[in-house]
Amino acid sequence: MDQSWLPGEIRSGEKMSNLSPQLIERFSSLAGQYISDFDPARAKKLYCCIFHPDRTPSLSINVEAGVFHCFGCGQSGGVKDFARLVGEPWNSARGESRAARARRARFHAEQQARAILERRAEARSRTLCAEHREVFAEIVAAADLLALFYRRPDLAAEFPVLATRTGKEYGEALFKQSLLEAQLEREVSI
Repeated sequence: MDQSWLPGEIRSGEKMSNLSPQLIERFSSLAGQYISDFDPARAKKLYCCIFHPDRTPSLSINVEAGVFHCFGCGQSGGVKDFARLVGEPWNSARGESRAARARRARFHAEQQARAILERRAEARSRTLCAEHREVFAEIVAAADLLALFYRRPDLAAEFPVLATRTGKEYGEALFKQSLLEAQLEREVSI
């Protein structure tokens, strides 16, 4: 089996002794979480790769050395790379720099701000949609009454104030509807 991807000391059969027991345990724990048939008792074994659809084992994991390699998709690296690929946070033994902490804090703050803005936009859209439904109902009612006055001019002559008021309400409702539609499409903000 081609082992050119492994560091030289592993290829030659020597054990890497510079990995701490905690790091080996972390790698074993991560692999056990994401690989269904993972066997922590076996230091070296091939598994079906979790980084691409795989039916035959192509992911080689060497827990003692802290390395992995997939012969199918080419993903390889150490414990930190494995954690990153499966989406797990990586906390090193060394402390984070201030800049890294600041970046992480800014990233989380931006995520929270985006979530708040999305919730507000959704609530605003729901409110505008409800108002639009009410205005549309007013338009339909006024249009029906105006249609009746058009079909029956004798009723319009008998109720001129109602006909005039209905025409005015119809025009106002159409204007409200156009404003609400522009707000929904974010063309105007009021």
